[in-house]
Amino acid sequence: MEVISNCCSAGIYEETDICMECKEHCDAIPLCSGCCDNYVEEMGDTLCEECMTERYAKYKQDGSIYVFVYGTLKVGFGNNYLLRGSECLGVAKTQEYYSMTSSGIPFVHHTPKQTTIKGELYKVNKNTLHQLDMLEGHPNWYKRQQVWVVDGYGGPLAKAWLYFNNVDRGSQKLLTGDYQNFDIYKKYKGW
Repeated sequence: MEVISNCCSAGIYEETDICMECKEHCDAIPLCSGCCDNYVEEMGDTLCEECMTERYAKYKQDGSIYVFVYGTLKVGFGNNYLLRGSECLGVAKTQEYYSMTSSGIPFVHHTPKQTTIKGELYKVNKNTLHQLDMLEGHPNWYKRQQVWVVDGYGGPLAKAWLYFNNVDRGSQKLLTGDYQNFDIYKKYKGW
C-alpha cells in the first residue's frame, strides 16, 4: 500500500518514516489501493469511498454506458421513446442530495442539497446517449455529469450520467425529488 506523509502529502521513506519534502518524522497516511489517489479514511480500509462504492456496485464500470433519468425520459412520459431499445435496469435514486425544481419540465441542481433525486436507471449505447445529449442541449443547457445511483436500500447500483441544469430554475420546488409526484400534484391542483 502506498503512503504519504500527514504534513505535506509528500512520499515517506518507509524505512525511516521521514517525509521526502520536510525531512521530518511524519505519520503515514495510506492511499487508496484502487486509485492511489484518495486518502483512505480508516487505517483498516484499503479503498477510498469511491473505490469501495465501485467494488460493491451491482453494475460495474466495464465500458457500459448508464444513464439516470428523472423527468420526461421516464416510462410514461413523452420523451421515453428515445430510450426504446435500451435496457431499463429499474427504479433508482441518487446517492447524493441535490435539489429539483420544475416549470413543466424538471431541473436538477447541485445546490441547495435538499433530497435524493428519484428516477430510472438505463443501460444505453453511444447513439442513444448522443440523442439524449441533443434533447437536453448538452453541454449548453443541461450538463451531463456522472453520479452514483443506488437502490431503495442505499445499495450502489452504478455510476450513471445525470443531466444537471444549474442555469434555469423552475418556479416550483420539488422537495421530494420525484417528478412523478409533481405531475400528480399538478393534476390535483388543476394546473
